[in-house]
Amino acid sequence: MRSFGIVFLVIGLIFLAIALGSFLYGTWFRIQAEKVDGVVTEVVLRAYAVANAYCPMIRYSVLGGSTYTHFSDICSWPASHEPGQHVTLYVDRTDPERVQLNDFFSIWFFPLLFGFMGAIFAGVGYWVLQSGLGFVLPTSPAR
Repeated sequence: MRSFGIVFLVIGLIFLAIALGSFLYGTWFRIQAEKVDGVVTEVVLRAYAVANAYCPMIRYSVLGGSTYTHFSDICSWPASHEPGQHVTLYVDRTDPERVQLNDFFSIWFFPLLFGFMGAIFAGVGYWVLQSGLGFVLPTSPAR
């Protein structure tokens, strides 16, 4: 059971490191990026293997006057955006096609997902290592 605890603890720590890295990278990106206003031009229905989802297509202009279109990879069911809706985007100043939508899901999904999974895995691994017993299966009494 000790190896089970070690494996879970290591996986949990890796997930927590990914959560922290994702949080720090996202924060750094938003600090460096230009905040621009965009307009949802279309909401596209995409068929996935397990379900369908609506993905917004957003048109935005950067400081130099160039106009771009971003097809969001953050999709939802039901649609989270409507055509004509104004949204805020973070746009990379050096590569205007690298954008992040300024909403809770786009900013926090990966840090929260990996943080939660990391806490669960690391917690189970720590518990197994500290308990000394782990998951001991009951044995039948000797006759």
